[in-house]
Amino acid sequence: MLMLGSVQALSWFIGGAISIVSNGYLAFKLISRRSADPNRVLGMMYAGEIGKIVITATLFAIIFATQAWVQPLTLFLGYTAALLAHWLSAIVAGNRN
Repeated sequence: MLMLGSVQALSWFIGGAISIVSNGYLAFKLISRRSADPNRVLGMMYAGEIGKIVITATLFAIIFATQAWVQPLTLFLGYTAALLAHWLSAIVAGNRN
């Protein structure tokens, strides 16, 4: 990140923030209501995932429509890096047990 310019660094940050916001919505959706019914849990997972996709697409559209200076490649790399960090942390935590 230090070798990137300010535009690239901010694009990277915004991409990561989009990932965090959309995954945060999914996490909130899943823990907001507890249920023992497997069908209800599955329904909440589907609704949360659909909401996550809609939020992600909406945030990308807003950024591209309003911020002409954003570099798309760097934005998507930041988004992907945040997603990979999420998955890799789960893998590392799972290997400790």
